[in-house]
Amino acid sequence: MKRKTKIATGYDIEILPYKSRTLIGPTSIPNVVNPVEAVRSVQHWYGEYHLPIAPYILPKGTNVVSLANRYGGVLDGHENEFMKGGYIVVNFGIYTVKNNDADTRVLGYKAPIANMWSIEGQMTSDMDNQGHTFSFTSGDAVLFESDFSVRNDYQGQGR
Repeated sequence: MKRKTKIATGYDIEILPYKSRTLIGPTSIPNVVNPVEAVRSVQHWYGEYHLPIAPYILPKGTNVVSLANRYGGVLDGHENEFMKGGYIVVNFGIYTVKNNDADTRVLGYKAPIANMWSIEGQMTSDMDNQGHTFSFTSGDAVLFESDFSVRNDYQGQGR
């Protein structure tokens, strides 16, 4: 009510345009191989992912509007429904698609025959400094501690 804040619905699919890639395929190839196809055969893709500076975490499926209505139309993140003392695991599913249509996944990073997450050595578990063990599945790439934010890492100074 004091200021308008956009309520996010979460993070879902992000389609990177072809300009987000660099073609790095081999340049020394046999004469029978099409040089354009050879260069396109290996690519580096570039993108960014971020969470808000101070994320407010609710259980999946929570209706934020209904929750806000229960508290008089205002949420400040201190309500009991907000989750504390845990971690956010960001899981990536990497696919190629046709014509920017997310429903036409034609090649995946976790394929039935070759799981690239495993081939590239993704960790399947780890332990924090307090002895808690975490198990990871293919595509789990980032782990955020829910009670901290960028604000805990930086302190501004000025005159």
